[in-house]
Amino acid sequence: MKKLIVLLLLCSVYFSYGQQRTTRTNQAIAIVNGEIIPMEQFNRMTLSDIGGVRAVHNGVSAEKRDSLIGVFGDILPPRELIIYIETGTVTEGESTPIVLRDVRGEQNEVLARQARASLFPFAPGDEVPDFTLNDVNGNPFMLSSLRGQYVLLNFWGTWCAPCIAGIPRMKEFYEKHQHNIDIVGVATRESSVENWQAEVERLELPWINVFNDSVSAIHEKYDIGGFPTKLLVSPDGTVLLRHVGGNIGDFYERVENIIEQ
Repeated sequence: MKKLIVLLLLCSVYFSYGQQRTTRTNQAIAIVNGEIIPMEQFNRMTLSDIGGVRAVHNGVSAEKRDSLIGVFGDILPPRELIIYIETGTVTEGESTPIVLRDVRGEQNEVLARQARASLFPFAPGDEVPDFTLNDVNGNPFMLSSLRGQYVLLNFWGTWCAPCIAGIPRMKEFYEKHQHNIDIVGVATRESSVENWQAEVERLELPWINVFNDSVSAIHEKYDIGGFPTKLLVSPDGTVLLRHVGGNIGDFYERVENIIEQ
């Protein structure tokens, strides 16, 4: 009886796995943290949906695809139709969380556009959405009121240790360049308005500070998945640079080069 049960189990595994290995697809896919995601589904995902991804490869090497076949079976499309997602941390000086490249060092433009649209809804060149939020005094502040000058949007929180640690460096930058650029701190996921106001006062933040309440949910409109997130906005309201994380690297130097031109 035991032998019969084992035999039936082996047959079940063989037929299900054997069919999986012989079912090839020519549809583009993404492999996200070890999971196959159809491109149609991947196109609806955001950076926050896939857990702070730091690298997207358009296409995979033959060796990488062979190793993936060992895991998934021969159901994978040709390697040029695969977007392979890797997780990791932002490296020193990296100003964007996404790196696009293929195995030949060239970009597959179709997959590149799909990756950007899915993971980078506000990429350099895109116009940022306007918003109106209350400042520390309870007065409404509209982002578009700063149109015509450079703006550094800083999505942060008083609960965020990397955000707090980066304040001294931001103060140095602001003191030096406050005549060329405005900084707007957008506080997100705060426990209360009162706590946020007290922290802004304690930290002596000299720039514009606004409160992103749960109703406004501006961070969702901007697809903010990591904190702090900084966006350099041009005088015409388009994104010039984006940086995620507290490992700031040469971000401020890059901003200086732009605003001082």
